Amino acid sequence: AHGLDYPARLAFDRAAKRLFVADRDNNRVVIYNLAGGITDGMDAGVVLGQPDFVTGTLDAGAGKMNKPRGVAFDPVTSRLFVADTSNSRVLVFDVANPTNGMAATYVIGQPNFTSTAPSISQTRVYNPNAVAVDSPRRRLFVSDAVNARVLSFELGNLATGMAAAAAIGQPTFLSFGTNATAENTVASPTDLVVAEG
Repeated sequence: AHGLDYPARLAFDRAAKRLFVADRDNNRVVIYNLAGGITDGMDAGVVLGQPDFVTGTLDAGAGKMNKPRGVAFDPVTSRLFVADTSNSRVLVFDVANPTNGMAATYVIGQPNFTSTAPSISQTRVYNPNAVAVDSPRRRLFVSDAVNARVLSFELGNLATGMAAAAAIGQPTFLSFGTNATAENTVASPTDLVVAEG
């Protein structure tokens, strides 16, 4: 509960004072409760992607992960979005009252929780590295790194296997190219941030 192996990215829940950490090489996300303060070597309170704090196996399914790299928290819905990178998908957890090893509610980038094959389309991704939520506009952004694009999803229509609304960095959902010298292209985007306001 107090150890990490390659913490990749963080997200913060300001209202509940919770810190979410993508613990990549332990194939999990850990949640720290910071309401009582921060101490050296403090334990996480909840683990997602594993049944307990001493297991770190990689797998697919609604309650497992494989090298997650990105996390984003939506304060409007108390949902946590996890870029489950090596499973080529984004998991969506309802974390109002999270429990160890709980199952994700939705998966984006794959048609179901058991599929993990990378692909390029309006509904598929290939090694997503980061996620960011634009809460006021109800949008999710996913850095679809190997496909050299950023996908935008409308959160008002959240569903498993949902289609992206737009592709940034490529002219179409089926286009692929890593020439990022043009003003409308990107090459292997690895991080995202949404400006508030």
